[in-house]
Amino acid sequence: MGDFNSDGRPDVVKFDSASQQLVVYDGVLPSDLTVTVTHGAVFQQGLKSASYTIMVQNLGPAASRGQVTVMDLLPLGLTYADGGGPGWNCSIFSGSSVRCVRLDPLASGASYDPITLLVNVSATAPPTPTNLAMVSSASMSDPNPSNDLARDDTVIVQTINNNCSYSLDVAGERFTASGGNAQINIKAPSGCAWSISDVPLWVIFGGFPAGNGNGTLTFAVAQNFGPDRTTGITVAGMFFKIEQHAPSSITGLPLVGVIKKPWCRWRAEMPPVTYWLLIIPLAPRRASLSTRSRRNR
Repeated sequence: MGDFNSDGRPDVVKFDSASQQLVVYDGVLPSDLTVTVTHGAVFQQGLKSASYTIMVQNLGPAASRGQVTVMDLLPLGLTYADGGGPGWNCSIFSGSSVRCVRLDPLASGASYDPITLLVNVSATAPPTPTNLAMVSSASMSDPNPSNDLARDDTVIVQTINNNCSYSLDVAGERFTASGGNAQINIKAPSGCAWSISDVPLWVIFGGFPAGNGNGTLTFAVAQNFGPDRTTGITVAGMFFKIEQHAPSSITGLPLVGVIKKPWCRWRAEMPPVTYWLLIIPLAPRRASLSTRSRRNR
């Protein structure tokens, strides 16, 4: 602390871990506002007045000054119904964004009364949307902006529509070891929701993996360095099979000789995840074996 700009007021210097720089606050101590957002117990397709709770806290070192604003970005499938809390004024800002504001200062270490947002859940809402909340102060610089944003991954129970029927244009895809891209075309009546599940790490889907009505999913299969592999994913409740071959280029067939006494037992072992080396016994009673190595790509 010191008067670095010679205006007669004490200035504060703080180290910003994010930028790895010293930040000088001229004559005014900063306030570090942070926000959290959580959802109510049950979100289900078609539900009215489901709730989110937003909390704003001041980590200090000084009280906040000026208008404090909370912005909530509602995800696809959720619409704003009502919202507020003691001291808060909430309204639709733009599209699916809700803005809540207040002018009273928040002391260091204190929290405002919570904001409760009521939302309506669409009958076709996806199963796992993410709600985002942000806090800001009009007249204060924030010493730690990394905690100004919070997210809540909401689980929405999917209802069963007996009038919905689904079909895929293909039942599966087969890939070479080098991998590749493909797509799945889904046919469904308008308003019938669908999603995917049971996806392994070596299959990567692009875009949002859920929708309703007719839709197209694109995905990529990573390069395979090991043996043949097969997986089954669930698309709109149906089984979709993905197969991928092992690398076909195998070079070398070296022999490894083992010299031992007749009564000495031995065996050859590999590390558990060594796909590029295969051990093949030539004769179970002889002290010799061969190895095959896959080409290193």
